[in-house]
Amino acid sequence: MKKINKPLAGAFDLPSSQFDKSIHFYQSLFGWKFVPMVKEGISGYEISGEEGILGTLIPIKDPEQQATIYIRVESVDKLKELVEPLGGSISPTSMSLPRGGKALLLLDADKNHIVIWEERNTQPTWPIFR
Repeated sequence: MKKINKPLAGAFDLPSSQFDKSIHFYQSLFGWKFVPMVKEGISGYEISGEEGILGTLIPIKDPEQQATIYIRVESVDKLKELVEPLGGSISPTSMSLPRGGKALLLLDADKNHIVIWEERNTQPTWPIFR
């Protein structure tokens, strides 16, 4: 599998109603690895990847449950082209970065929010929603 971006993020729990679909989406988009696990009696997957990616894929307990993940990437435009073919969608919500760059709000098949952004400078900034 060709790697498109080197994503950067902290730890997170990612709720999913369809593990197979979620695993395919995130493996194809970011190259993440999924290892089955049981944590506090809940079966799911540990998620790992380059640049400090660490999280868990867990079952959805509440229909309104969702996650928001902030991931810095090398190219928003390259990933944007892959989102819909992989079963995700792109939100019309407008975002800007205080010091320049691009940001985009994506939704995976379970409607979890994923904000991807690229920087134009070396000082990290967080996306601002409008």
